[in-house]
Amino acid sequence: MPERYEREIADIIKKTGADLDPRTSLRQAFADLQQRVLENIRNQTPKFLRAATARRMGTIGVVLLIAAYFVKTSHLAILSVTFLLAAYFITFVRSPESESRWRGQAIDARSGSTRLSRLKQWLRKKPTS
Repeated sequence: MPERYEREIADIIKKTGADLDPRTSLRQAFADLQQRVLENIRNQTPKFLRAATARRMGTIGVVLLIAAYFVKTSHLAILSVTFLLAAYFITFVRSPESESRWRGQAIDARSGSTRLSRLKQWLRKKPTS
């Protein structure tokens, strides 16, 4: 009887087009599905939009703003502000492309020793007499 159920499950999986082995973990199945969806989204997004980073958009906005100052046209100034706002919003919308991991845990490389964190640590130190 269990063999019959296993065959039916295998047939259903084949009909849905999923290449899952019944012993595949649910976590792995979701990871594979997420990977396929992300690849679909990447393939459907135009290439110039994928290359639009916040730094590039901000640089274009600043260059256009400087050009608008010298050319004295409001259309160029509006376009430059649009690029600057787009750069600002991209910083919040986009996640980092690659995430460093160690032993399954995400590593935040920026949380290390920055100038600001070192200054805070220096200010917190108790004065030695």
